[in-house]
Amino acid sequence: MALTRTDIIRYAKADLDEDGDTFWSATALEDYANRANRMVHREILKVNPGFFLSTTQYTWASGKVSEDIATILGDEPALMIDIEHTPSAGAIGSSNLPSLLTPMRFIERPMKYRSHWRSTSLVSSYSWELQGRTLFIARVPGQALNLHIHFVPQLANMGASDVVLGGFADPYHDAVASCLAYLMNMKQEGENPEVIRAWTQWKQDIAAMASRRRVDGPKHITVTRSR
Repeated sequence: MALTRTDIIRYAKADLDEDGDTFWSATALEDYANRANRMVHREILKVNPGFFLSTTQYTWASGKVSEDIATILGDEPALMIDIEHTPSAGAIGSSNLPSLLTPMRFIERPMKYRSHWRSTSLVSSYSWELQGRTLFIARVPGQALNLHIHFVPQLANMGASDVVLGGFADPYHDAVASCLAYLMNMKQEGENPEVIRAWTQWKQDIAAMASRRRVDGPKHITVTRSR
């Protein structure tokens, strides 16, 4: 069931037998709720970022070697997953199949710029690296690249009616309420050990359960050149 910020605050206060508003101000609870939301988000990202996958298309100009990632995505991502390019702009389809750009280390750029390694239908001859807020692509493209960028956006602070975890990962919305209760309990010097145990159990459950949904891609790709 999808939970909002209002829901998780109500649940957390119930866990702590906090019926009124005598100890916690509304502003403090909102700040703690956003912290709890980010904490659970990070726990899920550790095992399965696919819950929060987002994709955008971007035309990378010919001759360009770097670009501010915020220009492309609107903000720095929480996590970059993969980048592909297709022969034509538009959605991936049977007549517009993607080739995977390989990740590179920042110090590999000079070698990649000078590379004349040929691309295949599956693996692109281009590589990418996100260094700080700057996305680099090498080798230097001789034509515009139609990129499909797969990433996890950062979580925005929630309003009262906003759904936790950006509206994704519904099975773990209760974990956000549990994490909020844990943070509130820490402020009260850990007076309620059951709240601590509940959050510890949720972290274990996330580690065990969220990964079961993930389907891993190939660990490596071997390209055989024709002789």
